[in-house]
Amino acid sequence: MISNAYRNFAFDTIEEIARSTSLPQVSETFAAALNKLGFTAMGINGLPRPENGADPVILTEYAPDGFRNMYIHEQFYLDDHICTHARAALEPFRYSDAPYNQAQARGHQRFMQALRSHGMAKGAIVPVGRSANAPACVWLAGEDPELHDDAMRAIQLTGLFAASKACALSGVRAFLVVARELAVIDRPRT
Repeated sequence: MISNAYRNFAFDTIEEIARSTSLPQVSETFAAALNKLGFTAMGINGLPRPENGADPVILTEYAPDGFRNMYIHEQFYLDDHICTHARAALEPFRYSDAPYNQAQARGHQRFMQALRSHGMAKGAIVPVGRSANAPACVWLAGEDPELHDDAMRAIQLTGLFAASKACALSGVRAFLVVARELAVIDRPRT
């Protein structure tokens, strides 16, 4: 059972996000809330397959300066085991839980070093859609964020809501499955 502190965090954050009237407002509210849990970077992204190019569909992203350009320049999308796992995952997971191919250990080590050097060594992924062509996720990272079970539940709830609100405000149709998934969560119990 989730603790009252994380329950309050989640629902307070959702209330604030619900009042947002623009995508930048959703992003700022979500990022500020996540900062309280030690996350310093975040994004709500579609996840194309590496062979389809390196550029994800980015609804919103707060990442350290230069990280996105380095990610593309260094072709980390070919070694990003976290993103690979996110494409298939149905449940939230910690970066440390993402399996990687031992044959790609060198690329994995380079990618993890890049994350560490940008203050994003630890993080979590919340899958938000299972569109056949473009799965999506909320990603969160920091040097040492809260990643225990209660925090992960709060992250999942707020991440799904933030993604749904971001999609609604941006008009992105590729993520509409998120709104349908949240509709099930938001229904009152009878």
